[in-house]
Amino acid sequence: MPTAKSSSKSSKTDVSLPRDSFDLVVVGKVLRAHGVRGHVLVATDPTVAEVLAPGADVFLTGAGGCKRATVAEVGSHARGRLVRLEDMDDRDAAEALRGMDVAVARSVLPAPASGEYYDFELIGFEVIGTTGESFGAVVEILQTGANDVCVASREDREVLVPMTEHAVMEIDRRSRRIIVAAEAVLAEAPPKAHK
Repeated sequence: MPTAKSSSKSSKTDVSLPRDSFDLVVVGKVLRAHGVRGHVLVATDPTVAEVLAPGADVFLTGAGGCKRATVAEVGSHARGRLVRLEDMDDRDAAEALRGMDVAVARSVLPAPASGEYYDFELIGFEVIGTTGESFGAVVEILQTGANDVCVASREDREVLVPMTEHAVMEIDRRSRRIIVAAEAVLAEAPPKAHK
């Protein structure tokens, strides 16, 4: 079964090109400053969190554009990773990053094993039942502990499908489709806003 592998002193350079020009992948979001020495709490996509390591180049993206920085320290936290960037040593600089996405160049991600996928790769794929019914496009992959759950949405409804070998028949990269057993749909509800 195919599986899915979820302005500060720190900037080296202001990057004026849009995010997709760099082929960047968002690996987390800055939730808030942590402590007084420039650390930030980053909620991370667990499938790619290991790329946040000392010496790694990251891109901080938000309404103010895109800034490049280098990771100085990384620690664990119940809600993600504690990260300090080079040249950032106070709470005010860290707090200025609140709400920004943390991205890396796609080229630094390890290649997934055969039949595996990163969660972000599946966003936008159409979810089709084996009977031909479309359940909408993937808007999110939830990590539940037991197995990941695919959230697909279209105008009138949202469905949840477990990413298990019994539910997912095929992931077709070429046609950007996920074929699922129709009986695998866990829930239907009006769609909600996703990040």
